Amino acid sequence: MQTRTLGELTLPRIVLGTMAYGSNRSRAQQTDTIHAAIDAGMSAVDTAPLYHFGQTEELLGHALRGRDVQVLGKVGIRWDADARGEVMLRTQIAGRPIVARKDARPQAVRRDVEESLTRLGRERLDLCQLHHRDVHTPIAETMGELLRLRDEGKVGAIGASNLCPAGLREAKEALGDVPLSTHQLEYSLLAPHGRRDVDAAVSLGVGTLLYSPLHRGALVGGASSRARFDRRDPRRQRTPFLHANARRIDAALEHGVVPIASRTGHSVAQVVLAWLLHQPGVDALVVGASAPAHAEANAGAARLVLEADDLRRITWTFAGLALDPDAAPRRREILEAQARRVAGALLRRLGLR
Repeated sequence: MQTRTLGELTLPRIVLGTMAYGSNRSRAQQTDTIHAAIDAGMSAVDTAPLYHFGQTEELLGHALRGRDVQVLGKVGIRWDADARGEVMLRTQIAGRPIVARKDARPQAVRRDVEESLTRLGRERLDLCQLHHRDVHTPIAETMGELLRLRDEGKVGAIGASNLCPAGLREAKEALGDVPLSTHQLEYSLLAPHGRRDVDAAVSLGVGTLLYSPLHRGALVGGASSRARFDRRDPRRQRTPFLHANARRIDAALEHGVVPIASRTGHSVAQVVLAWLLHQPGVDALVVGASAPAHAEANAGAARLVLEADDLRRITWTFAGLALDPDAAPRRREILEAQARRVAGALLRRLGLR
């Protein structure tokens, strides 16, 4: 697979994203998928302590044994009793409440790195990224601790994620002569605002890693047929998966992407990924996979060369796409479905159905 040199590391253009790993899915299948991705050329995996609260890193620790692969980690979000800062997430594990907070104080960053290394069974993170900015901690203090960890050999390259252009400049300046190797950000056909952040990184000489390039599955095709998820699926209330929006996305894919996929013999997802890889300033994509075949297909997107007319067709099709951000249609659908079930049960009880 093609690679890009970003600061102090060289990465494949498709990196395996592991946010969904370590869940209740089959660990054997997840391990097989990780191995398939590596075998297909995805020689780097992106992870974070927050992903399933350490379970993902533990899974990777077992799956990556004996494998020559780079691990891209993160710091700056903690859920222990000593965590300080803005609340990032509230949830429960086995009935126990969990509050994850943005905490990028030097002592928290050090604990993040050392605990991640223990879970992963590794001596060093090849790339360590500030996950989210902690507004209560100066970026210079966070970067200073990452520099100390780098000097100790526990961290290789240093990166950041989800920073605004001003924050990115501040992080770069805090590192002095050591490069800020990467900025991980969201940019896709459904998140065009990321273009500004890509341009900001390019202007500073910082490499770019894009997450959610398929927008949580909304850009693989067939979103409208999957718009009614299980009630536990967090996507069911997200804007792209409201039924009317999902239909608009599918129509745009049908017009702008499907003809290209059919002509080139690739999937819709591969064409969408290839479109991103062709965009100026885009170095690599962080892409998840739920099965070995998905991982192999994602890796294949890096070999797809699109023509200029293809790129224009996709760009202009999605430039005119307008999604309704209001969740009211989804709430109305749920309430109407509940009302139909109650009415049906009542009619059956009365012997009228």
